[in-house]
Amino acid sequence: MSVANKQEALHYNIKVYDGNFGRNYDKTHPKEENHYIQKHHLKIIRKLVKVFRRGSLKILDIGCGTGDLSLKFCKITKDSIIFNLDLSRVMLKNLKKKLAPEEIKRNIFICQDAYEYLKNTKENFDIIATSGTLHHLFDYLEVVNLSCQKLKDNGFLYIACEAKRHTNYFQKSIHLMDDAVYMYKYRKLTFLKFIIYFVYSFTHFLQPITKCFRKKIITTNYNPEEQQKSEIIKKMNMKEIFKILKNNNMKVLNYEDSPVFKNEIFYKITLMFGINDYFQLIAKKVG
Repeated sequence: MSVANKQEALHYNIKVYDGNFGRNYDKTHPKEENHYIQKHHLKIIRKLVKVFRRGSLKILDIGCGTGDLSLKFCKITKDSIIFNLDLSRVMLKNLKKKLAPEEIKRNIFICQDAYEYLKNTKENFDIIATSGTLHHLFDYLEVVNLSCQKLKDNGFLYIACEAKRHTNYFQKSIHLMDDAVYMYKYRKLTFLKFIIYFVYSFTHFLQPITKCFRKKIITTNYNPEEQQKSEIIKKMNMKEIFKILKNNNMKVLNYEDSPVFKNEIFYKITLMFGINDYFQLIAKKVG
């Protein structure tokens, strides 16, 4: 872990996502960034909602951010209640701006720590979903456990998250090259800086120089080191997650690993080499 305790974890997450990083989140994370993940999210959400066929559902999105999942749930389910849970007031505010007046009526916004909310809420849900959130949580295993307990019988849990950080030379290099292409295409990195950054991706292991170089090439209005500290979990204990699911009578219907990339060519390269740093699972509470 990159922090010593939960209070420190909460501090960095609030500071980062209520600060400039959170205020500019949608500008630096357009839909194109996670094209494959977005496509898969939509497919999963349609599948989950279809199971219930009709009726008002209670859906909880843990770490909803600016609406990656909850906006899709809102569009597909016309009469369901969406509970949007996030630690950042700024992210919730940005999400609210994206909703039409009639949609806001069936959206509930909760600014609270995930563990504290799940421990104290009297609500039970048909679907609990979370994307790109667990690695920000100091107590992610407890959150998974409580999520299982807060599901109604035959309810579904959907988790999509980075299970581990890229650690080897090849994987890190591919990620950096992928970043370079993305920043050139969507964040208007100049062509010269793009070429330099792309070439320099091969020598990322020179960490002190790399940090200095990135600051020269990529200007940000937030502190990258604080942002990295907000991503607390570097490698998830998947064995323990599956144990928690089993202990809560959760049947895993689907589990898959995949790489996280922004561009098709790098996505296919990593698939060829079997580099997976992202997981998605669907589990059903079987009573």
